Amino acid sequence: PSPTISAESNMEIRPLQDVKYKDGLRAAMSKPHATDPELARVFADLYKEGSTVGSGSTAAAVRQELATGLPVKNRFHSLKARNSVTSLESWLRKHPNAGAADRAAAQNVIRDLQNALEGR
Repeated sequence: PSPTISAESNMEIRPLQDVKYKDGLRAAMSKPHATDPELARVFADLYKEGSTVGSGSTAAAVRQELATGLPVKNRFHSLKARNSVTSLESWLRKHPNAGAADRAAAQNVIRDLQNALEGR
């Protein structure tokens, strides 16, 4: 007999699949738009136009470096990624009433940077 998956078990699997799917979208996303000038500057620093590595993001550089053990453009990007997570978390705390799109963009970039630093 083939194993059956209970509805309860399937409900536990679905959220995990959704998280992985969303993380994949975050890793592939291009530079987000921000209406807040401070946030826009952070995003501009994290995403490089014309990059040959992934989406051009710092997170993509970190993933490449972890995969190869070699720096991207002659430098490692993990410290920049960690500092950027701190900076974006600070921005979120200081701007609790910022637009929903800006807050969501910051949260998505944080998650992508954290995933990259964790090798995902």
